[in-house]
Amino acid sequence: MLGMCYLRGDGVPENKEEAIKWFRIAAERGEPNAIYLLALCYFKGEGVLEDKAEAIRLYHIAAEKGDTGAQYELGECYYNGDGVPQDKAEAIKWYKKAGVNWYARTGLIRCYVNGDYVPDMEELEDWLSGLRWLVEFANDDKAKDKEYWQELAREAAELLREIEVRKNNPMSRSTG
Repeated sequence: MLGMCYLRGDGVPENKEEAIKWFRIAAERGEPNAIYLLALCYFKGEGVLEDKAEAIRLYHIAAEKGDTGAQYELGECYYNGDGVPQDKAEAIKWYKKAGVNWYARTGLIRCYVNGDYVPDMEELEDWLSGLRWLVEFANDDKAKDKEYWQELAREAAELLREIEVRKNNPMSRSTG
């Protein structure tokens, strides 16, 4: 997407205003990912004035069109009360809609570790399997962006420890 090239300076000079222009063109055509990226820019104030209300509105549009990034971001907004009133049940709804999105899964895991959500055993085992895979992948010499994957693996290892503690003692809660 041309807007991303301008946003990151990938092959063209970085120009956030030009990125916004291209995101808007694609968003007007109904492209969910462009709507999501435009929402991110409003949320962070990149290339436009920060406007969380507009960002949330756009996140909702993109999320309803199936964009998992927008679904995850809505989950984060509701979980943290950032731009919307805090609503953990609404956060969990959006994390679940995002499904396979890794970040959404970590959002659900955080809800579990903090005692805000109780998954069934199948879902819990799926998380454990995914976290173990991530730790293995990050240590594979063939992994690209090794630092990025190793940081995720460190987070995954911490989540694995937290989940094991909760599995072994369901009444415990994370204090960190």
